[in-house]
Amino acid sequence: MHARYWRSAAAVLLLASTAACVGSGTPKVQSTPNASSSTALPLSPKPIAGLQLPVEDYMPSPLEIYEENSAWVAVITACLKRYGITNSTPTPVFHGPKTLLELRYGTSDADWASSYGYWMPGDDKPAPSAPSPHPDEAKLMTGAVRTYAGKTVPTGGCVQEARASISGDPDISAARYNQIINVTGQLTSKTFQFARKEPTVKRAEEAWSACMKVEGYSFPSDVFAASDSLRLPAQRPAPAKDSNEVAIATADAHCVQKSGVIQTWFAAEAKLQKKAISQEPALWATLRRSCRVREVNVSEILRNLKTEKPE
Repeated sequence: MHARYWRSAAAVLLLASTAACVGSGTPKVQSTPNASSSTALPLSPKPIAGLQLPVEDYMPSPLEIYEENSAWVAVITACLKRYGITNSTPTPVFHGPKTLLELRYGTSDADWASSYGYWMPGDDKPAPSAPSPHPDEAKLMTGAVRTYAGKTVPTGGCVQEARASISGDPDISAARYNQIINVTGQLTSKTFQFARKEPTVKRAEEAWSACMKVEGYSFPSDVFAASDSLRLPAQRPAPAKDSNEVAIATADAHCVQKSGVIQTWFAAEAKLQKKAISQEPALWATLRRSCRVREVNVSEILRNLKTEKPE
């Protein structure tokens, strides 16, 4: 449950891109909490339950990003195999979180924090190993050669084959594919930062810092400061329940809820996203349709190529 997970979500896109959209009809309208009364909210084991940002109707969850990346690698692996070459790109390993909001506004699950601190399932798994690239792998990936081992190489290579298989468009260009990927990511990044500058959100983070001080910890008004201060490695075993990490994470989760950071930040960000989406309805309608197509294609690829999906 560390800030590095949601912050690095965009980096997961380097293999493929978005995978599936949340929902299949009209975007869900979620109630927006009153920021002025958020500090009086009772503590809850799952404070993000029922909350959904507007952009989530047009983009994948972290788990869905993992699934598309797995499909992307599976298609390329199968493509290279036709020419007797082993793909040097390993299948990605999922580390969580499973939803966009799970760690977006800091550590919030008090039950998890009291047992595992900032640890996430998969942190104890080593990075997947991969063979050294075959000398001709790059040529087949990009389609730099028209034939190989007596077989025709698809135009654009194995990368284009993966791009077309996932998007459902055999002629989709890299530029168009990347444009579809980047729109939602850019919006989520921008609204996160802009919402954080709102006076109500600043006050909530200040309240978090004051709460942590009462708990015996001194941190600046930055809801990620506690987890960041531990400088946790990406690969490690789960911490002991009596560890310093678990103690800090438990206080952190308590103060995130008590300060109203989640409700306040969510309300500010949802407002910004609704406005942005309403200004370009045609674009966002296209993104939703693209999401649905990719969702179906990714599931089919993973099923046909027998790629394991995470629990």
